[in-house]
Amino acid sequence: MAATIFNHTHDGITVTDSEANILELNQAFSDITGYSRDEVLGQNPRLLQSGHQSKTFYKTLWQQLLTSGTWQGEIWNRRKNGEVYAELLSISAVYDKRGQTQNYVAVFSDITERVSEHQRQLKHSAYHDP
Repeated sequence: MAATIFNHTHDGITVTDSEANILELNQAFSDITGYSRDEVLGQNPRLLQSGHQSKTFYKTLWQQLLTSGTWQGEIWNRRKNGEVYAELLSISAVYDKRGQTQNYVAVFSDITERVSEHQRQLKHSAYHDP
């Protein structure tokens, strides 16, 4: 059942080792990012970074992930073709029997259209009376 869900969800999923090297991904990851499985296996997810977040952002993300085992938020990434997109991302640590981090599982949705629509509404509100 887990394999069916993994392969049929519309959300992108990556599984990394404890050093954040990609071990597995689903088809939705490839559909959203444009990268094939073979192109990203063994790579660090930072290959998707768009440059929109600062080093401080990523430092804070990792501090929270290491202390609480989870991080959730919005992030801007870059597809293989160079297009920047917004995603809603949730990362969770997976622990072994000794409590050591074994893997990280990241699940994300492309929310670019939602963000663009919100920006259009804000711009309209700024220039038009209610």
